[in-house]
Amino acid sequence: MKNLLSDAILQKVANGAAAGQGTTTSDEVDTAGVDSVAFLVSIGAITATGTVTVHAEQDVVTGMGGAADLAGSAQAYTDADSNKLLILEIHRPMERFVHCVCVRAVANAVLNGIYAIKSMAKNRPVAQGATVVASKILLSPAEGTP
Repeated sequence: MKNLLSDAILQKVANGAAAGQGTTTSDEVDTAGVDSVAFLVSIGAITATGTVTVHAEQDVVTGMGGAADLAGSAQAYTDADSNKLLILEIHRPMERFVHCVCVRAVANAVLNGIYAIKSMAKNRPVAQGATVVASKILLSPAEGTP
């Protein structure tokens, strides 16, 4: 049976941040055992004219001490994009560790959080990470008490 919870590993990689300016770098994502990682960046209200930019970086070792930008990964929210989601997927990264960088330069934006979905796992079913409290798969559930 193919489904998200058997085929992908979901994790929260950055907490939210109040409206403001600055840079938030997510936790690193270890891509060993998967072919792809998608970052979901949730931005709340953007209260000043400007853009919020998102890009990815990679490194060969944990800790991301030598992290390098990934060419072509930059995407942007404008002040018209309040309360929307930006998705950046890195398929078959060249190096094992990847993270997401969210720059709220002059946009004065709320960051709701950054999430990662590791997919195309080489071994299934996958186990969810420590940032997931619970998960459940229902197969053709009947109507009734939840």
